[in-house]
Amino acid sequence: MLMSVERYGFGEFEFDAVARVLTHKGRVVKLQAQPAQVLSVLLARSGRVVSREELKQAIWGEDTYVDFEKGLNFCMGQVRAALRESAAQPVYIRTIPKQGYQFIAPVQTVAAVGEELAQKKQIARRRWIPLTAWALVWRRWR
Repeated sequence: MLMSVERYGFGEFEFDAVARVLTHKGRVVKLQAQPAQVLSVLLARSGRVVSREELKQAIWGEDTYVDFEKGLNFCMGQVRAALRESAAQPVYIRTIPKQGYQFIAPVQTVAAVGEELAQKKQIARRRWIPLTAWALVWRRWR
């Protein structure tokens, strides 16, 4: 049984939720681990307001003691820089004052990687059948 992995497509970007890799037009965009986690949470809850508290729990949990406000502000700045947008003119992430953040761009879930790999393996098998048959014929003629 293959494990499916979700990827999200939005605008000219694609985000692999498991590997936490952001790409823009097929090129990897540098994004540190915690900002990538923030983006992952926002994409998973696209269209809904995600509270700062929810993000705190998702990124740092209960047992980590950090300056949460500075940490989350840094993460949001990094995500916005990676997405080439500003808080003043949001294209992807809207700040909801005193509440949290909302991913506002249309998001598509890209086909599961597991299904994609299965399709590639089937195609590869189809290609090997004629090659195998050709190899048997070639051996007989040698």
